[in-house]
Amino acid sequence: MTPLPQQQTQYPQRTPQYQYPQPRPQPRPQQQYLQQRPQPVQPSVISDIKTVHHVLDKKMVIPIIAIIALLVVAFFVYRAITAPEEEEVVFRSIPTLEEAAGAGAELALAPEKPTYCADFVKQGRYSSEDTCFASLAETNRNPDYCLGIDSPSAKDNCFRKVAVEFRDSASCLELKDDRDIAGCLFKVAADANSMEPCFDIPFLNGEFSENHCVFEIAKQHNNQAVCGFIAFGEPPYTEQDCVATVTGA
Repeated sequence: MTPLPQQQTQYPQRTPQYQYPQPRPQPRPQQQYLQQRPQPVQPSVISDIKTVHHVLDKKMVIPIIAIIALLVVAFFVYRAITAPEEEEVVFRSIPTLEEAAGAGAELALAPEKPTYCADFVKQGRYSSEDTCFASLAETNRNPDYCLGIDSPSAKDNCFRKVAVEFRDSASCLELKDDRDIAGCLFKVAADANSMEPCFDIPFLNGEFSENHCVFEIAKQHNNQAVCGFIAFGEPPYTEQDCVATVTGA
């Protein structure tokens, strides 16, 4: 019996449902990896780097200090050049209104009266400018401040107070009245035990006179020789009266 020929069954081809994974990259050889890794810095290299930085720091410090010093000096030089000069106020150069008018000058005085007392009055430190100048004259022992006072009587009081308090006979001569001048000089001479101020006393037919002043100084010092400075005296202030008083004769 002849066998039947076997028929080969044809199966349909199936499409794969998933993709096979790609092959993984091969790891780099260990030697190649080690060559690409950053090598640690050797201690000697670090020391060299620090030394270089240290030297550079030292070299930079001196120029920086020099630049700062130059800037400071330049600043102070600029301040000194650009600062306005302060004019020194000389009070005795201030003329009175009468002198200014008599010279045909305008009432604008040169140099003008300082304004700091006006500022002090605005600040409430003084009740008036005259009070301010009088106080400054006494505090600074300087009669020149009295020249800033406007009131004639207050100005005289200022000069008189400075003269007596500080035994300044020159301030007595700033007074307007001869009798006031004589009384002021007499007081200064008596307080100072000096007959020098006596010789500036103006001639007066009254209580205060040069001879009277010298007479009193001779009595205070109990010095007969001082009586010799009395000239052409009239009683009771003649040289003989002075000697008799001092010696008790």
